[in-house]
Amino acid sequence: MNQQFPIPDSRMVLWYNRGAVNHEPGIALVTHIGSAGVVDLTIFPRGENRILCANAVRHKDDPFLKQYPQILQESGCWDYLPASPRDEFASTDKEPTGRKYKS
Repeated sequence: MNQQFPIPDSRMVLWYNRGAVNHEPGIALVTHIGSAGVVDLTIFPRGENRILCANAVRHKDDPFLKQYPQILQESGCWDYLPASPRDEFASTDKEPTGRKYKS
């Protein structure tokens, strides 16, 4: 079963090369959103004058990566920016609150 990982509105995430979450991440821009939080990224590695592209990158907590660690090695993984708590992106079906206009 795939777990959903909502994409931040800013479309900016952290990217960990080869899934090494204990190393400093790169900043990445989400360029395509697939199902279950699988994304394509344009990555801006820190201290480098080049960009990288990674396809079919999964969230670091995606259980799929535990079953298929070679995918983690090939594509790395993404995570939320520290200033972007996950709850902020949870979609809601509630109607917005505020002023009601009479028609």
